[in-house]
Amino acid sequence: MDATDWWRDRHDPDFLREETLVYLIREFNQSADGKLRRIASDLSEQILIRCDGFIMARLRGLGVEHLEEAADEVVVKLFSKIADVRHDLADFAQVAFWEFVNAVVSELFWKHV
Repeated sequence: MDATDWWRDRHDPDFLREETLVYLIREFNQSADGKLRRIASDLSEQILIRCDGFIMARLRGLGVEHLEEAADEVVVKLFSKIADVRHDLADFAQVAFWEFVNAVVSELFWKHV
């Protein structure tokens, strides 16, 4: 295992749940410290890795012609909502991450149907 495998191994005692990653991303993005902002970027990448299969499975019904565009829109919308500290949606992502992701995916799925 390399140094970052604990981020993906749910059985590892140091595993961080997605809700925790969202909290850390939000906190670190507000920091003036460049190192913390880079960590937030790394954590965001982990969120994307974990979400990719879920997003693609939910959007598969759109067909190949719309799949990539819709998936890109989901990612943009997820992170714009996570980064927006003025709204409660990011708070919801810190409590019920997969429900949050499912709501964003569903909204964009129906937009493309």
